[in-house]
Parts: sequence; structure tokens; C-alpha cells
Amino acid sequence: MIIRVTHQDVEGAEHAEGRIYITVDTPMYGRPRVWMGPESFQALRDVVGRDGDAWCEVPEEQMQREDRKVAPPELEDNKDVEDLDEPGSLAGAVVLVDVGDGGERLLVIPVDVACSELRTYATLSHAGTYRDVLADDGAAETVVEALGRRLDERDEDDEGLEEGVSARELFDRRLAQDASFSTDAVFGEEGWREWCPDHRAATKRFIRGRAPRLWERFSQGDGGWGIDYDPVDGLPAADQDQILARLQALGCEILPCPELDHQYGSPDRNLTARIDAGEWPTK
Repeated sequence: MIIRVTHQDVEGAEHAEGRIYITVDTPMYGRPRVWMGPESFQALRDVVGRDGDAWCEVPEEQMQREDRKVAPPELEDNKDVEDLDEPGSLAGAVVLVDVGDGGERLLVIPVDVACSELRTYATLSHAGTYRDVLADDGAAETVVEALGRRLDERDEDDEGLEEGVSARELFDRRLAQDASFSTDAVFGEEGWREWCPDHRAATKRFIRGRAPRLWERFSQGDGGWGIDYDPVDGLPAADQDQILARLQALGCEILPCPELDHQYGSPDRNLTARIDAGEWPTK
């Protein structure tokens, strides 16, 4: 579930048995109570402290809520909730459509979201120096945040991580030195979740947030598993015709994008340039 966390939510956190619990407001699920570990909570708190709020995805097993998937009673008469899934409610939205997971999962992502995520992803994937990272503001910010975490967790054996230096100062210093850049060095070999976007999650955020009745009708659980596999509910490609017809009825412009799954898996080296030139996605 995607939740929005505010200063008030963070300040009202409860600590119990090594877990931190927060209660948040959601338009579709009332006020669920979610838990997380100390490190995750501190990272969330830092983002909220900096930006004023934060959006994050919480696994189902870390959530305590009433078992319902419709608007709570106090919101049933709310016009904003009623307008969801109504004809024209998505007027002006342009979505990219492809299939992933071996042709089993339908991907539906707003074009602006895909371009933003993939521009950052491609920049980080192919940057050879810190100067290359500057090609994308999101990429630079992602690296600064990662450096901040490393500084917070540093030990005496960490080279190049001096005490009393902020993440931004460290980034600027490496930028001035035209230092080499690699994602493994900055994020760690197992830190891919910090910089790799997930097209499954992007699809879920959009459909569940903007067309909840469609999500309720067609979404299926994720039966995948593995040590580094994060299951995400999705839309079955087998129902593609019905889902896209419904989205068009809501006002969506559908743009087939057979490259979408590929680019989220391994972005092309020239993808950033293609996006900037208006050549991607192709129309």
C-alpha cells in the first residue's frame, strides 16, 4: 500500500519491541497502522523533515487495517472519492502500456512518471563520473541521499568518508575532482532498491490511486518469490483489452510502448538524450 507520511504522523510514532508504529490517513483505507524498523523509520523521518512529507510503499505484512478495499463510510459521500472511476475522471492523462513478467503482467504508467523515473535511472546506470550524474537532478539528489546514509553508518575502515563532512559537501568535492562514479560504490551491491525504479510499483500506484474500482476488479496477487524478490500485486495481461477499454472510458489516452519493460529492466545508454529530444516514448 502507498501511504503519505507527514510531520504529525512521525511525531505520533509509537515504539514497541524494536518496531516503530505510525498511523496515517488514506482516502481508501481509513487510518491504517503500519510498522517498520528503526533504520527505515529514521530514513523516513529524515525525508519528512526535509520535504515536509514523504510517500512510501508498505508491504501488506507491515500493515494493520480493517479488511476493506472501498472508501470508508465517512468518505462514501465525499465528492472527490465519488469522482474516481467516473467517465472523464482521467481526462488528460497519457499512459504508456506494455507487458512484463514474460507477458503475464500489464504495465500502465503515466508518461510523465515513466520519463522522470527512467531519465534518472538511465543517468545513474551509465554515469562514469560524478559530473555525469549532474545530467539529471533526481540522479544527483539520489546520490547525495545515499552518501548521507553512508556517512551516518560509516566506520573507521571506510575510506573517503571523513568526519564532519556533509553529504552535499562530499558530493561537491568528488564533483570538483571529476571522480569516477559507480552505483556499486555509492549504493552497495545490494542497494539497488535505492536507485532502481519498479514499473510494477508505478503501475500499482497509478491504477490503485486514480482508478481504485478498476484495481479492485482486476488486480491479482504476486506469486513470485526469491531472496531479492519484492512481490507487488499487479494487473493480468490476459485482461488487457478490458482494462484499457475502461481506462479509455475514464478519459485516458493509451500509448503502446513496447520498450517500456525493457527500459525499466536495463535502460539504453542514449535514453536520456532521446527523452530530452522528444524521441522517447515514440508516438
